[in-house]
Amino acid sequence: SSSRTINVNPSNTAIIDDVSYSGMYPNNFVEIISSGEGIYQYALDDSEGSYQDSNIFYGVTEGFHTVYIKDLNGCGIIEHTISVLGFPKFFTPNGDNDNETWRVIGNDEQLSEIQTIEIYNRYGKLITVLPSSNLVWDGSYHGKKLPSDDYWFSVKFHNGKTIVNHFALKR
Repeated sequence: SSSRTINVNPSNTAIIDDVSYSGMYPNNFVEIISSGEGIYQYALDDSEGSYQDSNIFYGVTEGFHTVYIKDLNGCGIIEHTISVLGFPKFFTPNGDNDNETWRVIGNDEQLSEIQTIEIYNRYGKLITVLPSSNLVWDGSYHGKKLPSDDYWFSVKFHNGKTIVNHFALKR
């Protein structure tokens, strides 16, 4: 007779419980909060890419991304789409159907957190106020096309937070 000891470790694919966002690109981070019985590694935008032990990604660009969570015990990889709120650095309303409007980037939940956006010219004159129901600007003032220039914006969130930044209008 003989005996053998086998250790069985529980493992399964991860479950994403929450995604936490902090800051604005390039000084931001996204934290993937997951649970499950396993040892997990995380990758961003490439299921075959470089996985990391940390569940936090720094300097994530605005827009939509795919997070991959791999179980190191071989139980599989899950994927989850995330959205990082962002504001374009430029737009080109020149009639070529590419970047025709300045449009806030984000998912419905993130966009619903915005109360208003005020857009100013370089001298501080208020050009327009975008309500939360329409966070898009076409580069005009009272129906007239504005010139190529830097414009500033102030985002007011429902929680009282305000972000001020700028972008370029290029014709």
